[in-house]
Amino acid sequence: MTAALWLLVYALASFGFAFIVGWSKISLPFRMWLGARNQLAVVWLLALVECPACLSTWTGFAAGAWAWKHGLTAPLGWFTSMWVAGLFTCASSLILARVVGLSYEEEQ
Repeated sequence: MTAALWLLVYALASFGFAFIVGWSKISLPFRMWLGARNQLAVVWLLALVECPACLSTWTGFAAGAWAWKHGLTAPLGWFTSMWVAGLFTCASSLILARVVGLSYEEEQ
């Protein structure tokens, strides 16, 4: 598989993950249960999870760290690898949301 195809598969998978965790009805009961708690840390964490751009960025950071650990980003250091993957994941999720008709502004 070419690098471009891997990036496309990664972008689609990360968008799907962010959508299922942050927006879908599947995770809504768990998110509502978390929202009912009135602890500042839990409310802050829920805000990060329900923000698809935020969740995509954190997912990208984790993927970049994993890729660096397994030698898939040879010329990049761990910090650069994490940032590149995080920003790519965030941008691709925002673009895919627009393509499929989702709008982040409507959620807020």
